[in-house]
Amino acid sequence: MPIYQQTATFVQVQNVAFNVAHSPGERVPFSGIYRCDVCGYEDACNKGDPFPPQLPSVHAHFQPIRWRLVCMAIHKTA
Repeated sequence: MPIYQQTATFVQVQNVAFNVAHSPGERVPFSGIYRCDVCGYEDACNKGDPFPPQLPSVHAHFQPIRWRLVCMAIHKTA
């Protein structure tokens, strides 16, 4: 579970991006923190990169990894 210190740096929103589960190797649609629905492992992923692979050392479960966005990074321009 992502943790944070300052509540002012987070905003709760309703966005369909948080409802989509992704497979390893798919391109990351939004930069942020993603969690596996099966084992709970989390990873920071950058937009455009592939989602991390299913590594036995991290994901010992027999079900496939399903990455779900839990915290989206918003890049504001000046």
